[in-house]
Amino acid sequence: MPIVLVLCVIGSYALGTKVFNLYLMVPIGILAYFMQSMGYPIAPLVIGVILGPMADENLRRALMVSQGSFLPFFTRPVALILLVIIVWMFVSQMPFFKRFMAWLKGQTFKKALKKS
Repeated sequence: MPIVLVLCVIGSYALGTKVFNLYLMVPIGILAYFMQSMGYPIAPLVIGVILGPMADENLRRALMVSQGSFLPFFTRPVALILLVIIVWMFVSQMPFFKRFMAWLKGQTFKKALKKS
C-alpha cells in the first residue's frame, strides 16, 4: 500500500507541478473510498474527471462558433440523436417511468391471457 500512495503523490504532483494537486488528492481519495464502500462505481467518477475539462472546452468552442446559440445542437442530426439518447437514459431511470413500464407489461400480459 505505501507504494500506491507514493505513486499517487508523484502522479498528482507531476500532472500540474502544483502543490494544490497534492492537497486536492486527499479529499478526492477519501470521497472515492466512501463512494466505493457504499457501492458506487469509481470508473464513472474517473471518466468524468478526465473528460469533463475536454467537454467544457469543446462546448465553449462550439458556442463561440455559433455566437452563443444552442440551436446547432438541435438542428444537426447526430447531435439530435445523441440528445434524444441522453434524455431517454435519464427518463428510463426515473421511478415513474419504471412503474409505467411495469404497468404496461402487466396490461399486455393480461390481454394476451384473455385472447388465448
